[in-house]
Amino acid sequence: MKRLFALLILTVVVVSCSGGTDKQARLVVAIVYDQFPAWAYAEYGELLSPDGALRRIGATGAEHIVEYGYAATHTAPGHAAIFTGAPPAENGVYSNESWSPDRGIRSIVDDGQHGVFGLPDAFASPEIIQVDSVADALRKAHGDKAMIAGLSFKDRGAVLTTGRDPDLALWYEKKLGRMTSSEYYTDALPDWAASWIANHLIEDYFEDWVPGDPERLQRLLGPDDAPGEADYVGLGTTFPHNPVTTTDPARTFRTTPQSADHLLDLARVAVTELNLGEDDIPDLLVLSISNIDYSGHVFGPDSWEYVDNLVRTDAAVGRFLAELESKTSVAVLITSDHGGAHLPELSDHSLPGDGRLYPDTLPDQMNTAVAGALGPGDWVGPYVPPFIYLTDAALASDMQDEAVNALIDGLQALPEVHAAYDPRVAAGWKTDPDPVKRSVALSIPDPGVGAVFVVRHPGSVDDESFERGKGTGHGSPWPFDSQVPVLFTGPGVGNISSTEPLAQNRVAATLCRLLGVPPPNRISTVDSLPGL
Repeated sequence: MKRLFALLILTVVVVSCSGGTDKQARLVVAIVYDQFPAWAYAEYGELLSPDGALRRIGATGAEHIVEYGYAATHTAPGHAAIFTGAPPAENGVYSNESWSPDRGIRSIVDDGQHGVFGLPDAFASPEIIQVDSVADALRKAHGDKAMIAGLSFKDRGAVLTTGRDPDLALWYEKKLGRMTSSEYYTDALPDWAASWIANHLIEDYFEDWVPGDPERLQRLLGPDDAPGEADYVGLGTTFPHNPVTTTDPARTFRTTPQSADHLLDLARVAVTELNLGEDDIPDLLVLSISNIDYSGHVFGPDSWEYVDNLVRTDAAVGRFLAELESKTSVAVLITSDHGGAHLPELSDHSLPGDGRLYPDTLPDQMNTAVAGALGPGDWVGPYVPPFIYLTDAALASDMQDEAVNALIDGLQALPEVHAAYDPRVAAGWKTDPDPVKRSVALSIPDPGVGAVFVVRHPGSVDDESFERGKGTGHGSPWPFDSQVPVLFTGPGVGNISSTEPLAQNRVAATLCRLLGVPPPNRISTVDSLPGL
């Protein structure tokens, strides 16, 4: 971020997102680089291939920074915000997971009704989304003549981006070791998709992952094995890495750049089978690239693995886009769902302990704090960031307010916690002058969620359980989590850049402009990003 924000801030002219460009692209490709903070783009951008997606777009198109205005900077809220232009308080997507006493912790897209193919106890649909999305606007404008497809290595990356009626939504399930979908979309996978999945096993992509330029990585980042990096079920903390060496190859495959190759190979087939970009009605292809995020969590965004993954994946995306551009008129937008925190061991902030909140022990610790006010009992449920839940016993008690206050006091006594808030109060802070309070308010869709909202100290992260006490995360209102790049190019897009963070909801407006469709009502007055 140091070098990025030292650049000249350009003055740009903003135009309204009321329609399309003069010459409409036949295919709009929206790509999410999962966990790609603005600071990482600034520090690692020079390592990217000139033929990679980011440098190709930056050379001809528009390049900006946007800032998420809410505190819950996690994957699901980020994907929902990109494609709706709405924060969690409005779109309803407040976390990666939800919790209820009867069903426990489950994916935020698990509706309990539409079964995931191959997983009898898993469900998925976009029903949690409470507002229209870019994909819904495209469907409304062109009906079945427009094609909408989404691919991801996470359910939320495909489900929350493709609207209520896509033609294809596929994602990877680690318990299956393959791509799948749900009954919400179709009775069965399309024959072509089922055949491709059956004939392209993830094992076919297993190979030693070695760094492309170790000398340069050494000069930029120091040693390969940095403090705080996790050994993810045997994947190791130093190169080379290969899923076959681990106790769970289907899980660790997601961390490698080869998983992006797998996703892009499937995308190539989807483009052909769905005839994307073959007529004058614009189509939408969404790709959520998850391996960058997993490598960030496991090794940290300061690591050889994260940077090499980014460089390799961006080059692969560049090749994919070049293939599309040779066949049809394409507009491309690349952004991220959230940033990422440095490993606590490498943070500028000094905290007692290791700088991590542990979901496996925090509830018991906080239950002791609440019991001090209410007496012995089972008062505190799980910590599912950014919320720590109260049990039904606490919520049914005539001392509910005392339980909430005791939980807040207990959390705020921890050095890893910046502040904790009662959602019933915090939901009313959408215009508060305090930016942290305002960001919390924009993260809360329902003040009756029965939980306390946790804002971590800038030097702390949630333990992600890739290896206990190792790795890092995201999910805070601080700039390293909330500020991300956005780049786009295509017909009618000017070559322009800026470095002053812009409102993130302009990304959805920009996608509508690239598609040439009226935006959903709630963002009808939101300007597209400079360059259109």
